[in-house]
Amino acid sequence: MNIYIKKFIYFKWLVLFLQLLSAPTYASNKLRTLNLDLGWQINSEYAGILVAQKMGWFKEAGIDLKLHNKQEQTNKLMDQGKIDIGLKSEHHFMRAVSEGYDFQSFAVKFQNVPNCIVVSQKSNIKRVEDLRGKTLSYWRESDKQYYDVVLKKVGIRPEEVSFIKTEYPTPEFVKRGFEYKKFDAAIGWLSKMPTNLALLGMPVRVFPVSNYGYTLYGSLFYAKRDFIDQNTELVVKFMEVTLRGWRYAFKHMDELAFWITKEFIPKKDTTNTLDTYTSGEFEPTLKQQRAKLRMSAQLMQKVVGEDYIGWFSSIRWKHNAAIAEEFGIYKLPSGKRIEDFITFKILNKIKDKRLNHDT
Repeated sequence: MNIYIKKFIYFKWLVLFLQLLSAPTYASNKLRTLNLDLGWQINSEYAGILVAQKMGWFKEAGIDLKLHNKQEQTNKLMDQGKIDIGLKSEHHFMRAVSEGYDFQSFAVKFQNVPNCIVVSQKSNIKRVEDLRGKTLSYWRESDKQYYDVVLKKVGIRPEEVSFIKTEYPTPEFVKRGFEYKKFDAAIGWLSKMPTNLALLGMPVRVFPVSNYGYTLYGSLFYAKRDFIDQNTELVVKFMEVTLRGWRYAFKHMDELAFWITKEFIPKKDTTNTLDTYTSGEFEPTLKQQRAKLRMSAQLMQKVVGEDYIGWFSSIRWKHNAAIAEEFGIYKLPSGKRIEDFITFKILNKIKDKRLNHDT
Protein backbone atom coordinates (compact mmCIF):
# COMPACT_ATOMS: atom_id res chain seq x y z
CA MET A 1 0.00 0.00 0.00
CA ASN A 2 1.24 3.51 -0.87
CA ILE A 3 2.81 5.19 2.19
CA TYR A 4 0.53 8.25 1.84
CA ILE A 5 -2.55 6.04 1.79
CA LYS A 6 -1.35 4.37 4.99
CA LYS A 7 -0.78 7.76 6.65
CA PHE A 8 -4.16 9.02 5.42
CA ILE A 9 -5.96 6.00 6.87
CA TYR A 10 -4.18 6.50 10.19
CA PHE A 11 -5.01 10.20 10.16
CA LYS A 12 -8.70 9.52 9.46
CA TRP A 13 -8.75 7.07 12.39
CA LEU A 14 -7.02 9.58 14.67
CA VAL A 15 -9.48 12.34 13.71
CA LEU A 16 -12.43 10.08 14.49
CA PHE A 17 -10.93 8.97 17.80
CA LEU A 18 -10.24 12.52 18.96
CA GLN A 19 -13.64 13.71 17.85
CA LEU A 20 -15.28 11.00 19.93
CA LEU A 21 -13.21 12.00 22.93
CA SER A 22 -14.04 15.68 22.56
CA ALA A 23 -17.77 15.30 21.81
CA PRO A 24 -19.01 15.49 25.43
CA THR A 25 -17.10 18.70 26.18
CA TYR A 26 -19.52 21.09 24.48
CA ALA A 27 -23.20 21.51 23.75
CA SER A 28 -24.37 22.77 20.34
CA ASN A 29 -26.74 25.31 21.91
CA LYS A 30 -23.81 26.95 23.70
CA LEU A 31 -21.65 27.48 20.62
CA ARG A 32 -21.00 30.97 19.31
CA THR A 33 -21.04 31.24 15.50
CA LEU A 34 -17.92 32.88 14.07
CA ASN A 35 -17.75 33.68 10.35
CA LEU A 36 -14.21 33.55 8.96
CA ASP A 37 -13.44 34.63 5.40
CA LEU A 38 -10.34 32.84 4.11
CA GLY A 39 -9.90 35.17 1.14
CA TRP A 40 -9.35 32.27 -1.25
CA GLN A 41 -10.36 28.72 -2.02
CA ILE A 42 -9.62 26.07 0.63
CA ASN A 43 -6.17 24.55 0.15
CA SER A 44 -3.14 23.51 2.22
CA GLU A 45 -2.31 27.10 3.13
CA TYR A 46 -5.23 26.90 5.59
CA ALA A 47 -4.23 23.52 7.01
CA GLY A 48 -4.01 24.72 10.62
CA ILE A 49 -7.56 26.05 10.59
CA LEU A 50 -8.92 23.05 8.68
CA VAL A 51 -7.41 20.43 11.00
CA ALA A 52 -8.49 22.35 14.11
CA GLN A 53 -12.03 22.42 12.77
CA LYS A 54 -11.92 18.72 11.82
CA MET A 55 -10.59 17.77 15.25
CA GLY A 56 -13.40 19.67 16.95
CA TRP A 57 -11.04 22.05 18.75
CA PHE A 58 -13.02 25.16 17.80
CA LYS A 59 -16.17 23.62 19.24
CA GLU A 60 -14.29 22.68 22.40
CA ALA A 61 -13.57 26.41 22.71
CA GLY A 62 -17.27 27.22 22.23
CA ILE A 63 -16.92 28.31 18.59
CA ASP A 64 -19.02 27.16 15.65
CA LEU A 65 -16.63 28.23 12.89
CA LYS A 66 -18.09 28.93 9.44
CA LEU A 67 -15.64 29.25 6.54
CA HIS A 68 -16.26 31.59 3.59
CA ASN A 69 -14.48 32.75 0.44
CA LYS A 70 -16.02 36.10 -0.52
CA GLN A 71 -12.80 37.71 -1.85
CA GLU A 72 -13.73 41.18 -3.17
CA GLN A 73 -16.96 41.27 -1.12
CA THR A 74 -15.28 40.53 2.23
CA ASN A 75 -14.84 44.10 3.47
CA LYS A 76 -18.39 45.14 2.65
CA LEU A 77 -19.80 42.02 4.31
CA MET A 78 -17.60 42.54 7.37
CA ASP A 79 -18.80 46.12 7.65
CA GLN A 80 -22.38 44.76 7.57
CA GLY A 81 -21.60 42.25 10.33
CA LYS A 82 -21.93 39.20 8.07
CA ILE A 83 -18.23 38.33 8.23
CA ASP A 84 -16.48 38.50 11.62
CA ILE A 85 -12.81 37.86 10.79
CA GLY A 86 -10.96 38.13 7.49
CA LEU A 87 -7.61 37.09 6.04
CA LYS A 88 -5.90 39.41 3.57
CA SER A 89 -2.42 40.59 2.70
CA GLU A 90 -1.18 43.80 4.28
CA HIS A 91 -1.65 45.89 1.15
CA HIS A 92 -5.28 44.75 0.70
CA PHE A 93 -6.04 45.36 4.37
CA MET A 94 -4.48 48.82 4.39
CA ARG A 95 -6.29 49.82 1.21
CA ALA A 96 -9.53 48.90 3.00
CA VAL A 97 -8.81 51.15 5.98
CA SER A 98 -7.68 53.88 3.57
CA GLU A 99 -11.16 53.67 2.05
CA GLY A 100 -12.69 54.36 5.46
CA TYR A 101 -13.36 50.89 6.88
CA ASP A 102 -12.85 50.79 10.66
CA PHE A 103 -10.79 47.61 10.75
CA GLN A 104 -7.86 46.48 12.89
CA SER A 105 -5.35 43.70 12.36
CA PHE A 106 -4.74 41.57 15.46
CA ALA A 107 -2.35 38.87 14.16
CA VAL A 108 -0.31 37.81 11.14
CA LYS A 109 -0.42 34.56 9.23
CA PHE A 110 2.48 34.98 6.77
CA GLN A 111 5.50 37.04 7.80
CA ASN A 112 6.26 37.71 4.12
CA VAL A 113 4.30 37.68 0.89
CA PRO A 114 4.58 34.30 -0.89
CA ASN A 115 4.98 35.93 -4.29
CA CYS A 116 7.95 35.58 -6.58
CA ILE A 117 9.19 36.56 -10.02
CA VAL A 118 9.30 33.46 -12.23
CA VAL A 119 11.52 33.04 -15.31
CA SER A 120 12.32 30.05 -17.51
CA GLN A 121 15.55 28.19 -16.78
CA LYS A 122 16.17 28.23 -20.52
CA SER A 123 16.32 32.05 -20.52
CA ASN A 124 19.44 34.11 -19.98
CA ILE A 125 17.97 35.58 -16.80
CA LYS A 126 20.24 34.29 -14.04
CA ARG A 127 19.83 37.21 -11.62
CA VAL A 128 17.16 39.81 -11.01
CA GLU A 129 19.48 42.36 -12.62
CA ASP A 130 19.12 40.43 -15.89
CA LEU A 131 15.49 41.58 -16.16
CA ARG A 132 16.78 44.80 -17.72
CA GLY A 133 15.46 45.01 -21.27
CA LYS A 134 12.93 42.20 -20.74
CA THR A 135 9.12 42.01 -20.98
CA LEU A 136 7.45 41.48 -17.62
CA SER A 137 3.89 40.17 -17.40
CA TYR A 138 1.40 40.96 -14.67
CA TRP A 139 -2.24 40.16 -14.01
CA ARG A 140 -3.29 42.91 -11.62
CA GLU A 141 -1.83 46.15 -10.34
CA SER A 142 -0.50 44.62 -7.11
CA ASP A 143 1.61 42.24 -9.22
CA LYS A 144 3.14 45.18 -11.07
CA GLN A 145 3.99 46.79 -7.72
CA TYR A 146 6.06 43.75 -6.78
CA TYR A 147 8.16 44.45 -9.87
CA ASP A 148 8.40 48.15 -9.01
CA VAL A 149 9.92 47.47 -5.58
CA VAL A 150 12.28 44.74 -6.78
CA LEU A 151 13.52 46.66 -9.84
CA LYS A 152 14.38 49.73 -7.78
CA LYS A 153 16.21 47.54 -5.27
CA VAL A 154 18.56 46.28 -8.01
CA GLY A 155 18.88 49.62 -9.82
CA ILE A 156 16.68 49.00 -12.88
CA ARG A 157 14.67 52.03 -14.04
CA PRO A 158 11.02 51.52 -15.15
CA GLU A 159 11.84 52.65 -18.69
CA GLU A 160 14.44 49.87 -18.98
CA VAL A 161 11.76 47.15 -19.02
CA SER A 162 8.45 46.56 -20.80
CA PHE A 163 5.25 45.60 -19.00
CA ILE A 164 2.39 43.56 -20.43
CA LYS A 165 -0.95 43.04 -18.68
CA THR A 166 -2.29 39.50 -19.15
CA GLU A 167 -5.11 37.21 -18.12
CA TYR A 168 -4.93 35.21 -14.89
CA PRO A 169 -1.53 33.44 -15.02
CA THR A 170 -2.34 29.75 -14.90
CA PRO A 171 0.76 27.53 -15.20
CA GLU A 172 -0.34 26.52 -18.70
CA PHE A 173 -0.70 30.17 -19.75
CA VAL A 174 2.74 31.10 -18.35
CA LYS A 175 4.33 28.07 -20.04
CA ARG A 176 2.93 29.15 -23.41
CA GLY A 177 4.03 32.73 -22.78
CA PHE A 178 7.60 31.61 -22.16
CA GLU A 179 7.66 29.17 -25.07
CA TYR A 180 6.27 31.66 -27.59
CA LYS A 181 8.33 34.52 -26.12
CA LYS A 182 5.27 36.64 -25.33
CA PHE A 183 6.98 37.67 -22.08
CA ASP A 184 10.13 36.85 -20.11
CA ALA A 185 8.87 36.90 -16.52
CA ALA A 186 5.67 36.42 -14.54
CA ILE A 187 4.54 36.89 -10.97
CA GLY A 188 3.67 33.63 -9.21
CA TRP A 189 3.00 32.00 -5.87
CA LEU A 190 6.17 30.41 -4.45
CA SER A 191 4.49 27.08 -3.75
CA LYS A 192 2.32 26.91 -6.85
CA MET A 193 3.81 28.35 -10.03
CA PRO A 194 7.32 26.80 -9.86
CA THR A 195 6.00 23.35 -8.90
CA ASN A 196 3.26 23.30 -11.51
CA LEU A 197 5.50 24.58 -14.30
CA ALA A 198 8.11 21.95 -13.48
CA LEU A 199 5.39 19.28 -13.65
CA LEU A 200 4.43 20.65 -17.08
CA GLY A 201 8.03 20.26 -18.28
CA MET A 202 9.02 23.92 -17.83
CA PRO A 203 11.71 24.24 -15.11
CA VAL A 204 11.98 27.79 -13.79
CA ARG A 205 14.07 30.08 -11.63
CA VAL A 206 12.36 32.07 -8.90
CA PHE A 207 13.21 35.33 -7.20
CA PRO A 208 11.11 35.81 -4.01
CA VAL A 209 10.07 39.47 -3.90
CA SER A 210 10.58 39.52 -0.11
CA ASN A 211 14.32 39.02 -0.75
CA TYR A 212 14.44 42.27 -2.73
CA GLY A 213 12.90 44.91 -0.49
CA TYR A 214 9.20 43.96 -0.49
CA THR A 215 8.77 43.53 3.27
CA LEU A 216 5.00 43.86 3.60
CA TYR A 217 3.22 41.14 5.59
CA GLY A 218 1.83 38.40 3.41
CA SER A 219 -1.43 37.52 5.11
CA LEU A 220 -3.00 38.81 8.31
CA PHE A 221 -6.09 38.42 10.47
CA TYR A 222 -8.36 41.43 10.86
CA ALA A 223 -11.83 42.42 12.05
CA LYS A 224 -13.93 45.47 12.76
CA ARG A 225 -12.52 47.47 15.67
CA ASP A 226 -15.75 47.27 17.69
CA PHE A 227 -16.01 43.50 17.06
CA ILE A 228 -12.56 43.00 18.61
CA ASP A 229 -13.40 45.29 21.53
CA GLN A 230 -16.76 43.64 22.25
CA ASN A 231 -15.63 40.04 21.64
CA THR A 232 -12.05 40.04 22.87
CA GLU A 233 -12.21 36.64 24.60
CA LEU A 234 -13.89 35.07 21.58
CA VAL A 235 -11.12 36.33 19.27
CA VAL A 236 -8.48 35.14 21.76
CA LYS A 237 -10.01 31.64 21.76
CA PHE A 238 -10.17 31.67 17.97
CA MET A 239 -6.47 32.52 17.70
CA GLU A 240 -5.45 30.02 20.39
CA VAL A 241 -7.19 27.20 18.53
CA THR A 242 -5.84 28.40 15.17
CA LEU A 243 -2.27 28.41 16.49
CA ARG A 244 -2.81 24.99 18.04
CA GLY A 245 -3.98 23.74 14.67
CA TRP A 246 -0.93 25.11 12.91
CA ARG A 247 1.49 23.58 15.39
CA TYR A 248 -0.22 20.25 14.77
CA ALA A 249 -0.04 20.81 11.01
CA PHE A 250 3.71 21.48 11.16
CA LYS A 251 4.17 17.96 12.53
CA HIS A 252 1.78 16.18 10.11
CA MET A 253 2.35 17.87 6.76
CA ASP A 254 2.24 14.80 4.50
CA GLU A 255 -0.95 13.40 6.02
CA LEU A 256 -2.72 16.74 5.92
CA ALA A 257 -1.66 17.50 2.35
CA PHE A 258 -3.12 14.13 1.31
CA TRP A 259 -6.37 14.76 3.17
CA ILE A 260 -6.79 18.31 1.84
CA THR A 261 -6.06 17.23 -1.74
CA LYS A 262 -8.64 14.46 -1.48
CA GLU A 263 -11.32 16.43 0.34
CA PHE A 264 -11.09 20.00 -0.94
CA ILE A 265 -9.23 20.43 -4.25
CA PRO A 266 -11.63 20.37 -7.23
CA LYS A 267 -10.67 18.25 -10.23
CA LYS A 268 -11.90 20.91 -12.67
CA ASP A 269 -12.53 24.65 -12.56
CA THR A 270 -14.58 26.58 -15.08
CA THR A 271 -13.55 30.02 -13.78
CA ASN A 272 -9.85 29.43 -14.50
CA THR A 273 -8.78 31.02 -11.22
CA LEU A 274 -8.89 28.29 -8.58
CA ASP A 275 -6.48 25.64 -7.35
CA THR A 276 -7.43 22.51 -9.28
CA TYR A 277 -5.90 19.10 -10.01
CA THR A 278 -2.58 19.69 -11.75
CA SER A 279 -2.79 18.13 -15.23
CA GLY A 280 -6.02 16.54 -14.00
CA GLU A 281 -4.07 14.05 -11.86
CA PHE A 282 -3.92 13.37 -8.12
CA GLU A 283 -0.19 12.71 -7.61
CA PRO A 284 1.13 16.01 -9.06
CA THR A 285 -1.64 17.85 -7.21
CA LEU A 286 -0.56 16.22 -3.96
CA LYS A 287 3.03 17.34 -4.60
CA GLN A 288 1.82 20.88 -5.15
CA GLN A 289 -0.30 20.87 -1.97
CA ARG A 290 2.65 19.53 0.05
CA ALA A 291 4.74 22.38 -1.34
CA LYS A 292 2.06 24.87 -0.29
CA LEU A 293 1.99 23.49 3.24
CA ARG A 294 5.78 23.55 3.59
CA MET A 295 5.84 27.11 2.25
CA SER A 296 3.16 28.11 4.75
CA ALA A 297 5.21 26.69 7.63
CA GLN A 298 8.29 28.60 6.46
CA LEU A 299 6.47 31.90 5.98
CA MET A 300 4.69 31.66 9.32
CA GLN A 301 7.85 30.88 11.29
CA LYS A 302 10.22 33.17 9.41
CA VAL A 303 11.96 35.56 11.85
CA VAL A 304 9.61 34.77 14.76
CA GLY A 305 9.97 30.96 15.07
CA GLU A 306 7.26 28.45 15.97
CA ASP A 307 6.71 29.82 19.49
CA TYR A 308 5.66 33.23 18.18
CA ILE A 309 3.74 32.50 15.00
CA GLY A 310 1.10 35.17 14.56
CA TRP A 311 3.16 38.02 16.00
CA PHE A 312 3.96 41.26 14.22
CA SER A 313 6.08 44.33 14.94
CA SER A 314 4.94 47.97 15.05
CA ILE A 315 8.42 49.01 13.88
CA ARG A 316 8.11 46.82 10.81
CA TRP A 317 4.57 48.08 10.16
CA LYS A 318 5.95 51.65 10.07
CA HIS A 319 8.76 50.57 7.73
CA ASN A 320 6.24 48.84 5.47
CA ALA A 321 3.99 51.92 5.41
CA ALA A 322 6.93 54.02 4.16
CA ILE A 323 7.64 51.54 1.36
CA ALA A 324 3.95 51.36 0.48
CA GLU A 325 3.64 55.13 0.19
CA GLU A 326 6.80 55.41 -1.93
CA PHE A 327 5.51 52.90 -4.49
CA GLY A 328 1.82 53.80 -4.35
CA ILE A 329 0.83 50.49 -2.77
CA TYR A 330 -1.24 52.19 -0.08
CA LYS A 331 -1.26 55.43 1.87
CA LEU A 332 -2.27 56.03 5.46
CA PRO A 333 -5.44 58.12 5.85
CA SER A 334 -4.77 61.76 6.68
CA GLY A 335 -4.06 62.32 10.36
CA LYS A 336 -3.77 58.61 11.13
CA ARG A 337 -0.83 56.53 12.36
CA ILE A 338 -0.15 52.87 11.69
CA GLU A 339 -0.90 52.17 15.37
CA ASP A 340 -4.53 53.13 14.70
CA PHE A 341 -4.97 50.02 12.55
CA ILE A 342 -3.20 47.32 14.55
CA THR A 343 -3.78 45.97 18.04
CA PHE A 344 -1.63 43.76 20.27
CA LYS A 345 -4.56 43.08 22.60
CA ILE A 346 -5.23 39.55 21.36
CA LEU A 347 -1.62 38.38 21.10
CA ASN A 348 -0.73 39.83 24.50
CA LYS A 349 -3.62 37.98 26.15
CA ILE A 350 -2.48 34.73 24.52
CA LYS A 351 1.07 35.37 25.73
CA ASP A 352 -0.10 36.17 29.27
CA LYS A 353 -2.21 33.00 29.45
CA ARG A 354 0.72 30.93 28.23
CA LEU A 355 3.09 32.49 30.78
CA ASN A 356 0.61 31.88 33.59
CA HIS A 357 0.22 28.28 32.46
CA ASP A 358 3.99 27.75 32.33
CA THR A 359 4.45 29.08 35.86
